[in-house]
Amino acid sequence: MKKQTFFALLLWIASIAWACLIFYFSGRSGEASAAQSSRFMLPFAHLVTVLFGEAGHTVVRKCAHFFLYFMLMLLVSAAWRCSTAGRPFAVPFTLCALYAVSDEIHQFYVPERACRLYDVGIDALGCVCAAVCIVLLHKAIVRIRAKKQKESREHA
Repeated sequence: MKKQTFFALLLWIASIAWACLIFYFSGRSGEASAAQSSRFMLPFAHLVTVLFGEAGHTVVRKCAHFFLYFMLMLLVSAAWRCSTAGRPFAVPFTLCALYAVSDEIHQFYVPERACRLYDVGIDALGCVCAAVCIVLLHKAIVRIRAKKQKESREHA
């Protein structure tokens, strides 16, 4: 097995594992999910309360949506990039966005949870921000490589 194929396989496995983690979090009842958010928020409770007041708990939950899908997009984009030379963001974004929709539908059937289009928007925003970060990182790497090549030609 080629090194790139093996790496692509690992990235797809990581992507699927991350999607399973999202599914697990979505499958928790509203009470269990709120308790988990509160435990996460506890070390930052004072700061979050000062910044956002009573809305702090909601902010933490929405940030979790953003972060989970930001990471999913990074993983799926990397796996896609290693697997194919196709468009770098169209397919990964579509996969992540469809997963966000299916995740909200899943939550509709979980006690004390709801299906919210707003959450799909936050998930999609996380995906878009991940894509922007990837583009910026790629541009930085290309510039650094070009600079190193120029320097090595000048010294030759």
